[in-house]
Amino acid sequence: MLLTHESARVPVDSARVAPEVLAPYGQISADELRARIRYFYERVIPVAEEAGVNVGAHPDDPPEPSYRGVQQILNCVDGLKRLVDLVSSPRSGLLLCVGTLHEMGEDTMDAIEYFLQRGKVFYVHFRNPRGTVRRGYYQEDFLDKGDLDMLAVMRLFHRYAYQGGLDPDHAIGVVNDPDGRIAFA
Repeated sequence: MLLTHESARVPVDSARVAPEVLAPYGQISADELRARIRYFYERVIPVAEEAGVNVGAHPDDPPEPSYRGVQQILNCVDGLKRLVDLVSSPRSGLLLCVGTLHEMGEDTMDAIEYFLQRGKVFYVHFRNPRGTVRRGYYQEDFLDKGDLDMLAVMRLFHRYAYQGGLDPDHAIGVVNDPDGRIAFA
């Protein structure tokens, strides 16, 4: 028996992202976070280039404006664009989470295409939720049951000859499937 869609629905829980529930280092503004990431990337990306490895950042998940007092900067497509352009390098890109992009409430297909066109997708979390954070809820779902047309998503990756991995992460719960094998199948 499958869990119902309603039982898998996750309301946006503002209590867990509230500013009074601070991170260990206190409140951090978006500008400060960008400066810290720039400092890190300016040192790490040249090393990644020498080593021949990619640095792929995952979007803020869930894509809330703030988390535990830290303003989030990878919670929208524009923030992801700014990140991959922060240090000009073919080694700077994304662990692109299709589900998180969708939860942002922006045009998911346009965003995927933007990053694929630029060679900025190194690995993919291939999932298909329903709802968006901006609508006040989202829920994990099977690949063929969420809001997106995952065949169209797959065709987009194929059109740009994407050669990386597709990980169907965040499988929903299935009764009598403690290891999650049925959900991932």
